Amino acid sequence: MAGDDPFEDRIQEYQELSEGIRSQLAELRALSPEDREESMALVEKDFQQARSLLTTMEFELRQLPPSTRKTYSPSMRLCHKDSQSLKRDIIRHRELDTRESLLAETNGSERVPEHVRKMREKLTKDQRGRLMHNQHLQNQTSEMLRSTDRSLVDSTQLGEGVMTELRLQRDILERSRAAVAASNVYVTNVRTTLQRMARRTMANKLATVIIIVIELFIIGVLVYYKFVRRWRRHHHDD
Repeated sequence: MAGDDPFEDRIQEYQELSEGIRSQLAELRALSPEDREESMALVEKDFQQARSLLTTMEFELRQLPPSTRKTYSPSMRLCHKDSQSLKRDIIRHRELDTRESLLAETNGSERVPEHVRKMREKLTKDQRGRLMHNQHLQNQTSEMLRSTDRSLVDSTQLGEGVMTELRLQRDILERSRAAVAASNVYVTNVRTTLQRMARRTMANKLATVIIIVIELFIIGVLVYYKFVRRWRRHHHDD
């Protein structure tokens, strides 16, 4: 369904442009030279639009997640291959037009088709000037499109560099956070161990004190029975 996947819509839009261009190219040879020139200008305009669309798609593809990018990469390669094929077809038709024009001029005016002779008679100096002006505007437009493509490519490369730098910084932050978390766990373990050791030390000290008290009590009892009681008994006998 259109609209569910914007990138899929762009691929479909390019395919429709490509089919339209090929359809126009297929009909060129059946047209008169005047109509053919007009149709060829439309073909080149559509081709420039297709090229700009491909550049935009290439930029958007780089912004997609790796898994989605892997899904659409084959389609992008096919679109680029189709664009190169369209470019060769357009150049071939342009060469055919030039060759036919030169051949017609070489064979002489008596062999030039009637519609061509009428077209040449119709073209006044002002009309030729307008044609040259329109061609100049078309060349300027093509140059502007190429400049836009270059700027877009530069922006894409800059964006990729920024994204790469951000990913590196994110990785560094994640590693730092993992190191801090590991340090916290280590500190917690050390604190727990020290507390356990302190409790054991206190228990050992308490046990030692109890043992000493018991030993002193036993020693006191022994001294009492061995000396004090004997002394009292001896003194009583006397």
